[in-house]
Amino acid sequence: MSSSGSDGESSGRLTGIKSALRVVPNFPKPGIMFQDITTLLLDPKVFKDTVDLFVERYRNQNISVVAGDCFIFIFI
Repeated sequence: MSSSGSDGESSGRLTGIKSALRVVPNFPKPGIMFQDITTLLLDPKVFKDTVDLFVERYRNQNISVVAGDCFIFIFI
């Protein structure tokens, strides 16, 4: 996946990202595990890793426009 690092490096960054997410069980209704990214946004290194992984993944995909709403734009 990563063109600038090893798979082990990407795996390590993914682990950091996953551990930075706050899981809110049963929100907004029973059975849903809401993934809160607020805690991820508060950690500059983890946030940078998140953006870098997206850039690496989509760098050569000929994408010309990215659109979204609220926090969603970070993860499209």
